[in-house]
Amino acid sequence: MMDSVPPPLPPDPPASSSTMRADGLSDADASHLQLLAIFHYILAGLTFLFGLIPIAYAVFGLMLLTNQEFSGPNYAELERQAHQEHEKMQEEVLFGGEAPPEPIAVEAEPGQEFEFEPEAVPPPGMHRDAKVVGGIVIGVSALLALVTWLTAGLMLLTGRSLQKRKRYALCMVTAAISLLQFPFGTTLGIFTIIVLQRPGIVAAFKRGKVA
Repeated sequence: MMDSVPPPLPPDPPASSSTMRADGLSDADASHLQLLAIFHYILAGLTFLFGLIPIAYAVFGLMLLTNQEFSGPNYAELERQAHQEHEKMQEEVLFGGEAPPEPIAVEAEPGQEFEFEPEAVPPPGMHRDAKVVGGIVIGVSALLALVTWLTAGLMLLTGRSLQKRKRYALCMVTAAISLLQFPFGTTLGIFTIIVLQRPGIVAAFKRGKVA
């Protein structure tokens, strides 16, 4: 009986934690970029909703500008009503509570001046101050809403850029801005900066820029 030696087996391929894709990215890097893009979309939606909060303050400022209670009293109407009350009181005193058959002219005593009660008329500058405050509230609220919505738009564009492997500088700038949005934006910004510094991802963005 002849001894036969089996042929040697081919060497095993080197162990690799991830395989390369057609675009030059590993499966792990591509998966991380996709996750970062999704989280940027989510953060953009939350940022947009947060931008609705200043609108409520802007509505309050508009109320300060348009509400009669804050815009100041009608001094002519108050004076007319006050003089009517004054004449009615004098008629009640002169005629025992009964109105005369014909209206009579009632003259004030010499040196007598009519003054509004302090409760009837607010301080002279109150309505002006309310308008100034209302204008400031509207201006600041509109600015905050605009900045917030621009940030939300930047997040959307960054998520799209991460999927397309384009606008590397924009993605890094957005990641730095996200650090200010504690806690979710801070966490997302840190991981985005770390992932974007991988050599394979940097090369993928360069290829996407050329394409």
